[in-house]
Amino acid sequence: MATEDYAAARQFFERGLTLAKRVQRIGAIGRCELGLAKIEIAQGNYDVACTLGRQAEQTYDRLGLDQKIRDAKAIVRAALKAS
Repeated sequence: MATEDYAAARQFFERGLTLAKRVQRIGAIGRCELGLAKIEIAQGNYDVACTLGRQAEQTYDRLGLDQKIRDAKAIVRAALKAS
């Protein structure tokens, strides 16, 4: 993916995260956190990816979404392995 595509995707997820927090849509918050974490891994920002992945894990834990929790944990593991 081109750098400008990552920038556009980051803006999309950041805006979504802001709006999701404003209206307290917990599932949407988790999706945005996870999306941002994936972007950060792809860009080589592993510490940021870990932080976002852990936030997504906590968000999904609040909802009891086991598969999404596993997805978030996988992102954290990938970021830790790559760093």
